[in-house]
Amino acid sequence: MDKTFIFEGIEVKTTGRFARKSGDVDSKFLLCEITPISDEHGTWIKWVPAKELFEVFEIPKERP
Repeated sequence: MDKTFIFEGIEVKTTGRFARKSGDVDSKFLLCEITPISDEHGTWIKWVPAKELFEVFEIPKERP
């Protein structure tokens, strides 16, 4: 499963493109290009700060 994220209540994926200010060698402010994973939210692309994305993951169930 590819990584997905939540942004403003919509599940999104990154396009693989990132941006940072020239000279920002430690990437303190990183932008990610995102798009929704479902067509029901339209087809759009936005640049957003990486720190605003929540990663979607599953917590493994404990065995009885």
